[in-house]
Amino acid sequence: VAVAVVEVVAVMVAKLPVAVVPVLLVAVEVVAVEVVAVRVAVLVVVLLSMLCVMVLVAAVAVAAMEVVAVLVALLEVAVVLVLVVTVEVVAVEGEAVTVTVLVAVSVAVAVLVVPVVWVLVVAVAVLVVVVVMVTVSVVVVVVVSVVLVEVAVVLVVVLETVTVLVEVLVVVLVLVTVAVVAVPVAVVVVEVVVLLAVLVVVVVLVVLVLV
Repeated sequence: VAVAVVEVVAVMVAKLPVAVVPVLLVAVEVVAVEVVAVRVAVLVVVLLSMLCVMVLVAAVAVAAMEVVAVLVALLEVAVVLVLVVTVEVVAVEGEAVTVTVLVAVSVAVAVLVVPVVWVLVVAVAVLVVVVVMVTVSVVVVVVVSVVLVEVAVVLVVVLETVTVLVEVLVVVLVLVTVAVVAVPVAVVVVEVVVLLAVLVVVVVLVVLVLV
């Protein structure tokens, strides 16, 4: 009965690694898939964050351009008012030549200088916006890259630890299986040795009786 029980236990333990190891391997694969999913999710969040930052910077740039446009319009109005007042003052003094020259110079300033100033202001605003967007993007990419590298290192360490634990568990299961399978063999060997000893004793007794 004991031998039968040991043999049943040996068969059950021998089948245990076959049932457990695939489950552990599947668990490791699931963990790897989850790690990839986490990386993809982090990348998507980073891209969305960068997009939001760019949209915000663009909105600020557009608002700044609108403000500059209003300031330029006010500057044009101020130039026109100065021209009108100057023309009135000069007209009162009766200096027609001066009025003509002043009007010509004022028109030239209004036609040439104001658009040039507007173009320069717009160019500076665009340059500032581009620099800000590039700087923010680079900073975000660097920070996110560092975070992703740290997360990847931690996940790799976790996966290596899980893999080592799985290997150790498999080795333990194999050793237990070998030990349990070896027990019936040892029992059989002991039975054979005992049987041989009994036979030797019987033979010796028979020889002694015959002698």
